[in-house]
Amino acid sequence: MEGLSKNNLRILLMDSNPVVNDFDIKDPSRDIEVAVRIETRWLGEDTGKTILLNLSDHILQLANQMTLKTRKLTDIERETLGQLVSNF
Repeated sequence: MEGLSKNNLRILLMDSNPVVNDFDIKDPSRDIEVAVRIETRWLGEDTGKTILLNLSDHILQLANQMTLKTRKLTDIERETLGQLVSNF
């Protein structure tokens, strides 16, 4: 997967405020692209310490599992999906 395999997705939690990250994951070999939004927040007692989350491996594993269960869209399916998405 482009991006995640080359770069680590790291999130710093410095306090109990939520941190939102938006990014795209592209896999040219499977001709797919997914828009991802991750919202993280610190739950529990605030110790005053910063927490570093490295989520790249988790997201790569999730994306790989999703693609193992899917097939490539036909041209008609891709066109229909494109029309549905453009209506939003």
